[in-house]
Amino acid sequence: MDCEKVRKHFNAASRSEWERLDADEYHRLIYRLHLDFIKTELSAAPRIPDAGCGSGRYAVEFARRGCAVTLCDISDGELSFAADTNSKSTYRFDLLFHTRHHVKFRPRFEWELV
Repeated sequence: MDCEKVRKHFNAASRSEWERLDADEYHRLIYRLHLDFIKTELSAAPRIPDAGCGSGRYAVEFARRGCAVTLCDISDGELSFAADTNSKSTYRFDLLFHTRHHVKFRPRFEWELV
């Protein structure tokens, strides 16, 4: 896979990725179903690395539920968008830019979202 091509695509699509999950009833339903499924798996206030976090839409919900979230993405544009979008929020995230190299999270986190 051409990681640079993927990075460039998502750098250009940050806003549309954020808005995609609220674009219509179908996408809102998918978003809520994913959150409900993941919520059932969470223990009390775990630390979660959100690998491939994109614009951080899910991370906001996890932080709201008391989770410590680390955003990790190949796209520095997505991470920048996530930081800007959530800058006025009371929720804080660690940001981790990564390239095609594998990032090993354990044992620092109890749960991984990929």
